[in-house]
Amino acid sequence: MICEFEQYDLNCENFPDFQFQLTLVPPCLPNTSRIRDEFDDRSIEVPHENGSLWIRVHTAKGDHAFAGHAVFGASFISTQCDTIQILQGFRRRGIATFLYDLTEEIFEVPVEPSSNLTGDARKFWQHRSNRKAKLEAYNTRI
Repeated sequence: MICEFEQYDLNCENFPDFQFQLTLVPPCLPNTSRIRDEFDDRSIEVPHENGSLWIRVHTAKGDHAFAGHAVFGASFISTQCDTIQILQGFRRRGIATFLYDLTEEIFEVPVEPSSNLTGDARKFWQHRSNRKAKLEAYNTRI
């Protein structure tokens, strides 16, 4: 469970052109908390009784342009993506997959699809499920 508000900047060697700003938000913030001005967990529609993770993605060089964002809610048995947007010019580079994998690592529970998927989200989950099945098949052969 996330117990306190924390922020981190993350640079990943697999994504040297991007910088990731992670914000961990504990559940049940007081209504008067200034954190709610920017990270209002009341806006999250997926279960998040274990806290939430807000991620901003920017380019690492030049003007540090906005490339995308994601918000994940965590229950005690899984996490779900509430919102995710990777701008068109930055798609198909594995950024969304990295954000989902990172979320699973942080919360130590799997990310599961939410009940409200767009067409792009359905394609993403189909690819993600195929990738995980291949990894599991490979790991059982070893």
